[in-house]
Amino acid sequence: MSDALKSSRAKWEDLTDYISYKVAAAVLDHDSRWERFMLSKYVAIQLTEDFFAPRHSLVMPDNITRNIDVPVDRNISLAQVYEYWFITGGFPALKVSNTALSFELQQFSAELWPLRLSSKQGLPPFLFAQILTMPPKDSEVFVNLNFSSFFRVNYDTTTWLTIFSQIGEHPDRFSAVGRAQLVSDFCYFYAHDQVDHGAALKEVVVDMVYRNSEYFELCDWHLFWCHSTIPATFSQLLKRLALGVTRLFDTDAAFGCRTGQAARSLNAICDSVFGAKCI
Repeated sequence: MSDALKSSRAKWEDLTDYISYKVAAAVLDHDSRWERFMLSKYVAIQLTEDFFAPRHSLVMPDNITRNIDVPVDRNISLAQVYEYWFITGGFPALKVSNTALSFELQQFSAELWPLRLSSKQGLPPFLFAQILTMPPKDSEVFVNLNFSSFFRVNYDTTTWLTIFSQIGEHPDRFSAVGRAQLVSDFCYFYAHDQVDHGAALKEVVVDMVYRNSEYFELCDWHLFWCHSTIPATFSQLLKRLALGVTRLFDTDAAFGCRTGQAARSLNAICDSVFGAKCI
């Protein structure tokens, strides 16, 4: 990797670290400090891969693989997993489908990522294939809940409905990171037209978040992709959003549902670009 490219990527990482720690400063005056710190790191990952450096990998620290040459499969070691993740750009995505006929895991990207499948439903520890098919499950299967590994998860329509019904009825059973992850993952796939019956589901999700706003500390951030599209002018929108983003993270009040500074700023951007409000 060239020195110029390393320097450029390091600058993006510095920016995302700064913004994420501003989030932490805003929310750490409450209880559950560690959980809220993890939420800020999740925001940092989203900023890096969604907005500032899509399709680019993070900078790999020197000698990171020296002492982790531990087998995780017959043909791969932990060191090789780390190296692949650092040198391959992008944000992996997994589709989880549970039907009456089968339970299926499918990677979206052409690259075959070594994905760690953290789950309580007896899945293999890693997924190395493009598609893995198993017998159907008799209940919903959460994969990578609480963002224990670096990838997004898209579910089938029925599972999404079940998930958001559970969050709506018992939001306290999910961690702050879990709630944020499920909402933002859904909205991301919805914005990229990868959710069946997405428009109807989006209304369910947005309504659920607004009804339970006290459980979504960064409400407008979680819903960003549900209120956004991907027009030709999207890069300009992001540049303008990035210019003013630091002031939005001064307090968590900036992200009050519909009425916070983040909502007003996003609406101002959308009005200038699209001639209409996004929220």
